[in-house]
Amino acid sequence: MNRPSFVLDLFSEHKKQQNRAGFKKARWSERRGHGCPVLFMGNEPAFVFCWLALAKLGCTAALLNTNIRAKSLLHCFNCCGAKVVITTPGELGDAVSNVLPSLKELSVTVFVLTKQWNTPGMKTLVDKIEEAPDEPIPLSARSKATFHSPALYIYTSGTTGLPKPAVFNQGRLVSAMMLLSSNGVKQEDVVYINLPLYHATAFILGFIGCIDTGSSIILSHKFSASQFWNDCRKHNVTVIQYIGEVLRYLCNTPKRDNDRDHRVRLAVSSGVRAEKLFHYAFIQYDTIKDEPVRDSNGFCIEARRGETGLLVCKITKFTPFTGYARNSHQTEKKKLYNVFQKGDVYFNTGDLLKVDKDNFIYFQDHVGDTFRWKGENVSTTEVSDILTMLDFIAEANVYGVEIKGHEGRIGMAAVILKEKQQFDGTQMFNHVASYLPAYSRPRFLRIQDSLDITGTFKQMKAKLVQEGFNSAVIQDPLYFLDENKKSYVPMTQEINNLIIMMYALLTLALGLVVVALAMRFFLLSWFPYLHYDLINFLRIFRFHWLFSAYAKKKPFYTILDRFLEQVQRSPEKPFVLFEDERHTYADADRLSNRVAWSLLRHVGVRAGDTVALLLTNEPFYVWMFLGLAKVGCAAALLNSNLRSQSLLHCFSCSGARVLVASAALKNAVQEVLPTLREKNVIVFVLAEECDTEGMESLLDKVHTASEEPVRDDVAKRSVKVVVLCSPVLLNMHDHDDVPPPWTRGLPKAALINHSKIWRYSVLLRLVGVTSDDVIYIFLPLYHASGFFIGLTGIIERDWGGKSRVLVCGRSCILIYLSFSGGTLLLKSKFSASQFWDDCRKYNVTVIQYIGEIIRYLCNQPKKPNDRDHKVRFAIGNGIREDTWSEFLQRHGNIWITECYGGTENNVGFINYTGKIGASGRVSFIHKLFTLHAVVKYDAENYEPLRDFRGFCVKVPSGETGLLLLRITKAFSFEGYAGNLQQTEKKKLRDVFKKGDLYFNTGDLVKIDKEGFIYFQDRIGDTFRWKGENVATTEVTDVMLRVNCINEANVYGVKVP
Repeated sequence: MNRPSFVLDLFSEHKKQQNRAGFKKARWSERRGHGCPVLFMGNEPAFVFCWLALAKLGCTAALLNTNIRAKSLLHCFNCCGAKVVITTPGELGDAVSNVLPSLKELSVTVFVLTKQWNTPGMKTLVDKIEEAPDEPIPLSARSKATFHSPALYIYTSGTTGLPKPAVFNQGRLVSAMMLLSSNGVKQEDVVYINLPLYHATAFILGFIGCIDTGSSIILSHKFSASQFWNDCRKHNVTVIQYIGEVLRYLCNTPKRDNDRDHRVRLAVSSGVRAEKLFHYAFIQYDTIKDEPVRDSNGFCIEARRGETGLLVCKITKFTPFTGYARNSHQTEKKKLYNVFQKGDVYFNTGDLLKVDKDNFIYFQDHVGDTFRWKGENVSTTEVSDILTMLDFIAEANVYGVEIKGHEGRIGMAAVILKEKQQFDGTQMFNHVASYLPAYSRPRFLRIQDSLDITGTFKQMKAKLVQEGFNSAVIQDPLYFLDENKKSYVPMTQEINNLIIMMYALLTLALGLVVVALAMRFFLLSWFPYLHYDLINFLRIFRFHWLFSAYAKKKPFYTILDRFLEQVQRSPEKPFVLFEDERHTYADADRLSNRVAWSLLRHVGVRAGDTVALLLTNEPFYVWMFLGLAKVGCAAALLNSNLRSQSLLHCFSCSGARVLVASAALKNAVQEVLPTLREKNVIVFVLAEECDTEGMESLLDKVHTASEEPVRDDVAKRSVKVVVLCSPVLLNMHDHDDVPPPWTRGLPKAALINHSKIWRYSVLLRLVGVTSDDVIYIFLPLYHASGFFIGLTGIIERDWGGKSRVLVCGRSCILIYLSFSGGTLLLKSKFSASQFWDDCRKYNVTVIQYIGEIIRYLCNQPKKPNDRDHKVRFAIGNGIREDTWSEFLQRHGNIWITECYGGTENNVGFINYTGKIGASGRVSFIHKLFTLHAVVKYDAENYEPLRDFRGFCVKVPSGETGLLLLRITKAFSFEGYAGNLQQTEKKKLRDVFKKGDLYFNTGDLVKIDKEGFIYFQDRIGDTFRWKGENVATTEVTDVMLRVNCINEANVYGVKVP
């Protein structure tokens, strides 16, 4: 037979390799009484060749689970009496080398399937196989094999203890060989094996079954749900193997048009574990006592049809139970005596099943000391033994608990600590990671004073399983395994109603603040966040006092005025460094004067005009903003990623009649130039010359312009800046093709007046940034966070001549600021790999972020100097809880201040406590002025729920609702430039009483009883990706321009 098998041929093409391997193994193969060879290999043809070679020699091979390590690996070697180990180079070879000293003590010979291997004590095998002859192995080598001789050992976790090698004799192997043919598999079939060959299902049902049928095998290194059907189509697979989890993984992959395009006609599996036999019965089982139910005569009771029962299989001469190699104790524990009559013996499968009226059998659960997780059996006794090796754990009760949406049970342990010992989560994590495969590690841990046991001293698990990891029920200390922090960390519900009571008391008088501070040490035991609230209150109070002073000045005191003060104070201090360029404060003032005069003389701008800036992060961005401010013009900061119709829309809604673009973005402007010319828009490019009709160069005009300051009688100060922002996310109707009645996709221009600029700029002050800090900002300057919180925040701060800031844009540049005589250092682009080197080089102490940036940093390869820096603060928004924890674990004790807000929002929130996962905190000020509300939201009708009076309904603490921000004179909503309709859509009227007015954020949030805000989702036609808002309607409009698309529904999905 010359048919390919597993895209290789078992029957003829590779018989020579089998014979060569056999002759080589004959020199060191098993002789009776000298143990058996072990195969510690992944799925590859060599696995099959080695087993066939060993079979030709009459050897009993042991197939080891490739996930086991350390103590478990040594145990598996010992319990089968192995004297020879065959493994492969790479991870498995390294795992064996880690236990090599112990193997040498046991006189175990280790072979690696390679020609070269440098580890002393481990021999190569491939070179020796190639030298061996390829003649058939004589039958005499296996002449002593009988029907009852052991053929191979397959390890099973069993119900107790460490893994045990179940014995398959020659008779069982021959019987199992016919399983495929009995299910209709024929010689013409192609069988796909993607389960590990150490697994009984893959080896017995798959490989051995194909030997009987003569079918071809497609052997995969490992299971891949995404490649599964591609492999089936590529190799014309007709029969697939599975375990329950495999089919679920396939069902969870995204649907495709060619899902039915394949030749698979049969899917086979074996729910029968390695120990199971025939002549079965289902008996009632007591899950509380963890033993079969017996009647008054001491016999077991059969379960009724439809009732869950324990499967037991009668042990007879024809259906023997061969037990576990070299382990008579565990073999006896699997036997049940006197089941239905005196003297009978049954095999206890440890499985609960149910038989329906049509005689179909349904698996329900495992009992005893085993549960199933991630397709693997987990031995609770093995895990318990590993846990009690720790010097601070006296006893451990391991069990599996359910998680909704997942098959099987996840590991959990209840432990007792040794007297006078403390729990060490990090040490325990390192311990279980060293001794247990990932699927066996307990994910949850509760510490008890004592463990419940039965009258026969068996640990009771039923109540523990029922309580699971519900912290609302469990009073014991509860921990969970945090992969990011590499530790077991507390899982608590920090709920303290007394904090809310204290907030009410604080509103009575400011004098109580002084009293509270005097009683600080006493109060902190009851109110863990009180001191944070007080500090935040004092900082906000100071800002309002400062802001009132600015407002009284005539004319109004602006950010530009603050900059000019810095110029007077430190004119020769370096301000901007870019490549080989160096600009002082005086230089920046003169360059921005030139920009101002150029705009006045060559463009003819007037105070109150708007100029759109389509610029990458470069020094001229700063000069343009300062120059526009000096002539009283508003700046529209356009996203440099905009193109085509989106660019035209954004320019139009800003009301600008002048567009200034970077030279690098000239092509983007040229795409829309005809439309711009039709609207008489003046277009400038930051270049010395420009030969494109309709576009003018600007740098040549700036270089020849005057450096003299612009007089007040020439230009009037601007009162606003225009920043483009995207609309909020909107959930679409599930069963309606019509978009909901909300904002339509394209970006809108949010109006930012000087009052709001001051509120933005004060954020750094509020979170505790001081004059000694060095700040690193890596957001584009068209971004509200990068421009207002970063740039204007530095200008606002009274730095005292010491502080500096590093600003890095996305396009990207690095700006190094030191106001009151500071410096900006600009580099070509942001680099995650260079980030920490820059922090160390410039002694950075404060960084700004969006969530994705922190994730990019966490995805960088780990380095020994990850914690070698001076960063103490990080401020931004959008960081995920898991990324937050990973960042702190890796880079040290950095105080992260997460903020909630939007470009057009009139109120924001700050998580000034550092609580992981919270987007902000409802401070004393918010409660004092009632600046926000969270109301119930009707997702079907896309609007807030209202009561019978027509007013909105507030949600209780901990419930998700729509966040509304109160619009007042002090906290105004300026709306969108040139778009009254969209401005009105963002307003909600008569929310709690007639005539009140609120800003609709479009965000669903949850506020817990401690006042922490947790962002849940966005509603509307917008979602956020890569730090940018994506308008679904805009994308839909673009897609509909393609001829083949009739309709399109665009939305965002979560990526794990």
